[in-house]
Amino acid sequence: MVLSLNSSAIYLGTATGSALGGLMLRFTPLTTLGWIGSGWELIALVVLFWSVWLMNKAVRRSDQPECAREPCDKARIAEGSSIA
Repeated sequence: MVLSLNSSAIYLGTATGSALGGLMLRFTPLTTLGWIGSGWELIALVVLFWSVWLMNKAVRRSDQPECAREPCDKARIAEGSSIA
């Protein structure tokens, strides 16, 4: 199931890119197509770095002890909970 969804996403991306390229060719000269393509590549890199940053932020947040995220209850610490 996951493999078929991955293939469908790849085909959808290819079709969308082709359609956008066709629209760009219709409304702009052929010489600007390379610049427009590099602009899309830069946007993709920004989205990639942003998603990696968000994932690292979530991992760092989950590595912190529970007390760092929410106020601790002294009774839970005294009971020997997993917060050490």
